[in-house]
Amino acid sequence: MVGNDNAPQGSTTRRALLAGGIAAVAAGGAWLWFGREDEGAPAPKGPKVLGPELDAPSSSGKPATPGGGTKPKWPVALPAYAAEPLHVGGMLYCGAPDGMVLALDDRHGAERWRYTLRGAGIPSPGRTELGPEVRVSSPELVAVGPALVCSIDLRSSNPTDNGRVVGLDAATGKERWRRSAAGKLIPASKLCLLLERPGTVDAPERHVLRAVEPHTGRQVWEFSRTGRSINEVHPHDGPVVLLALLEPPALCALEAQSGALVWNRASPGGERLRPFHQTPRIALFTSEELDDLNSPDGNTTVRVTCLNPSTGKLIWQRALRHAGLPPLVSSDGLVHLQGEGRMHALDTTTGAVRWTSPMPYEKSPWNFIVERGLLIARDPSNERSRAQLAAGIGQDPKHSLIRVLATASGAALGSFRVPGWPVNPLGSDGSRVFLRHDLPKDLPTDPVMSIVSAVDARSGRTVWEKKTPRPSRIEVQGPVLRLYGTSIDLIDCLTGRARG
Repeated sequence: MVGNDNAPQGSTTRRALLAGGIAAVAAGGAWLWFGREDEGAPAPKGPKVLGPELDAPSSSGKPATPGGGTKPKWPVALPAYAAEPLHVGGMLYCGAPDGMVLALDDRHGAERWRYTLRGAGIPSPGRTELGPEVRVSSPELVAVGPALVCSIDLRSSNPTDNGRVVGLDAATGKERWRRSAAGKLIPASKLCLLLERPGTVDAPERHVLRAVEPHTGRQVWEFSRTGRSINEVHPHDGPVVLLALLEPPALCALEAQSGALVWNRASPGGERLRPFHQTPRIALFTSEELDDLNSPDGNTTVRVTCLNPSTGKLIWQRALRHAGLPPLVSSDGLVHLQGEGRMHALDTTTGAVRWTSPMPYEKSPWNFIVERGLLIARDPSNERSRAQLAAGIGQDPKHSLIRVLATASGAALGSFRVPGWPVNPLGSDGSRVFLRHDLPKDLPTDPVMSIVSAVDARSGRTVWEKKTPRPSRIEVQGPVLRLYGTSIDLIDCLTGRARG
């Protein structure tokens, strides 16, 4: 089913439903969007009957009064089990349990607004009045223009009521629309894609991909295949949306604005392919195959496939045995893939090998990242092999080996040893590499702490180091470094000192 041809028919005329500024435009009454002037008003006690599958309009977006005005207050602690923040448009948006969304100013960390999902069938934060089996997850967030779209799972035993998708005003937190649904959000061009999970436990496995206008919630198109699962959808601000299907594995492309099927083809080699990079000229997919299930070393074969996104025609394909982590694409237009004892840099448009560098796969894969013209890898040559780990023999090293290469040429820029193991690369500002060493916990309930350090990419000299709650990700913005973990911290790239 492509486009709106098979959608339920209903009124598509905009009309005022409530004096509070609620408007509904729907295909079959399935979508709702509205505006509210009573920001911060209590949530309604019961749902208003607006049509099938519609929830009562309920918004708890409340502007926050920043403590101390705009004085910087880094680090900012996040709620327990909060999702990794989304940084866009000078704001940091963070999903937290109980269907909460926090909006922080990225300059000083002050809270700008807070939203919590309310409505019929949704327990209040910290409450279980609907039964212990009902829980509200941390929202998954996608920002498209002035809208913030949230997908919130309801961990409920009711298979027909398993989540909400909500559209918020990114500047104020006001709820604009919502839908009873659960799934994964994917930004694409000027639309927001929602990959909905099957609605009932006894129904055939059937995913539905819906495209909606993020600021109104109006459904633009939908796509599904009876009995087929949509395994992957690739986010891209381009003319087509790439999908990987299962049973059997296949690939297809949809026109981003209409949902029309552009091409459909069987997966090369019958493998499950995952899209990981797309431009107007090429689309790159990766797949993995474990050669020997009984081998402690894994012997994984990684295959990179390049297709023309407009036609689906195969452009090139490359497979490497004894491969490590999934391939990464650098700003130089190269695919970096470890396998067969070397790091390979492939031209994205032709698959030609630009350069290789020795990276022996003797014990375990190399943990590497590519950023700002540098490939930073942890060399496992002094570490225990997978066979030793499986047998529980040997000892872990007390130092980690770090290698730095130029992504464009493969030239060796630095090779050095740093205290601690394992020390993993987090990122780079082009001249320094930022590393993380997780410290052992004294008690199981203690938070995980890490040593984050800045090391000169060529000499290996430690510029600074800082003990901090373990960051899962960093973001380099000119002279400042933002750490994301159980808290958000802003520090100086040159000194490691807190900003502000």
